[in-house]
Amino acid sequence: MRILQDAAWVTFDQYGTDTGEPVMDMPGLSRETRFLEKQNGQWKIVYVGWLLEGKKK
Repeated sequence: MRILQDAAWVTFDQYGTDTGEPVMDMPGLSRETRFLEKQNGQWKIVYVGWLLEGKKK
């Protein structure tokens, strides 16, 4: 995590379970990124990114 005066970003790993949901199911490991900006004194997420590695075999 890195926090600046009016911007911040964080990277993390997330593990999802296989839910069977056809639209947004993301089972396995994903590498996630969030970028935030402070706008009018409030933090807003301005970018979301992920790389799905999926299930390990």
